[in-house]
Amino acid sequence: MPGEEELEAKIDALYETAKQLKTERDALNQKARKLRENRDEYNAKVKAMMEEANEFKEKRDKLNAKIKVQKKRRNEAAKAAKMTRNKMDEMGIDRKKLPRFRPEEEIKEEMKRLEWQIQTSVLSIAKERKLVDKIEKLRKELQETRKLRQKLRDMGDERIKVEALRMSSSKLHSEVLDLSKESQKHHKKMIEIIEESKPVRKQADEYHHRMLDVIKEADKKHKDLLDVRETLSKLLEQEKGLQRRRKQRTTVATENKLKKRAEEALEKLRAGQKVELDELMLLKEFDMM
Repeated sequence: MPGEEELEAKIDALYETAKQLKTERDALNQKARKLRENRDEYNAKVKAMMEEANEFKEKRDKLNAKIKVQKKRRNEAAKAAKMTRNKMDEMGIDRKKLPRFRPEEEIKEEMKRLEWQIQTSVLSIAKERKLVDKIEKLRKELQETRKLRQKLRDMGDERIKVEALRMSSSKLHSEVLDLSKESQKHHKKMIEIIEESKPVRKQADEYHHRMLDVIKEADKKHKDLLDVRETLSKLLEQEKGLQRRRKQRTTVATENKLKKRAEEALEKLRAGQKVELDELMLLKEFDMM
């Protein structure tokens, strides 16, 4: 077991060690708190940037939904226009080369003239038959002209439909392009913000990892401090034991010395010599009189 001086030296050294460890631990904890603040600050920046990016993403997604609807409408219009053109082709009319025909009034006037000629003129049988055949051809021409006119009217109606559908498809296509451009702007802005957030997020992660390392180091200092305090506590108990034993030894030595003086006083008393007051008190304390 170490002596009292050696024990006190160890205790003093441990006090200094504990003081140093506490200072180092507190400094590390302060550093960790600062790193946590820095990390939280950068994480807040990242959160704000991602919220802004999400706003652009929502705008882009809404526009993309509109684009999807407009594309469907555009495709439906284009499909309807194609079906209408096919219907015109089924009518047997070349849309590029329209047939030429005379006006109905012109044909009717010619028929009336020939009929009047037959009614008012003296004609041979051959001449009359020739005029009748010509009138019959004009009648057939008139019928064909009427049919053709009806076809052209129908084709005109279909052409109007085709043109309306074409214009609708073209307008919808233009709207799709405009919406796509707007969507691309929002998408580009979203990507830019995400890219800008990457170094900020990286810095936040660096602060986080550094904080964890510092906390780990601070925890080690704290553990060392607890170990030193535990050792110090044991040594202080040893010191208290030494002090108690020293006090006991001092008490015993003093008591022996006082008892010896009382015995000397008793001898003086028996010899009839003068005894001092404090000596009489000692004799009384040790029950010698």
